[in-house]
Amino acid sequence: MNKAELIEAIASQVELSKTKVGEVIDALTETVTKTICDGEPIRITGFGTFEPRPRKSKAAVNPQTKQRIIVGSRVVPAFRPGSDFKEAVRRKLKVVESGGELSVVKAVR
Repeated sequence: MNKAELIEAIASQVELSKTKVGEVIDALTETVTKTICDGEPIRITGFGTFEPRPRKSKAAVNPQTKQRIIVGSRVVPAFRPGSDFKEAVRRKLKVVESGGELSVVKAVR
């Protein structure tokens, strides 16, 4: 689902115009981004937590030159799903292995 499809799905559920729903989604993403950039987490009960997470520096190899380089420490955005969200996904989806490949399919109930 892309942003336009998300806007359409939400607009049909809450009976708002697509324009208003688009503005709300833009405000949500701007607020999440600003809050994470301020170093604060955002907790949405039942859904999950968006948070800034530190990464340690590490050694890596440049694939073009095969030269070892040091990648510095940094902060990355992270999402930790809430228990309600994880449970809903667990109930509705299952993992299927075929030819050594894993895929996700809807669970039959």
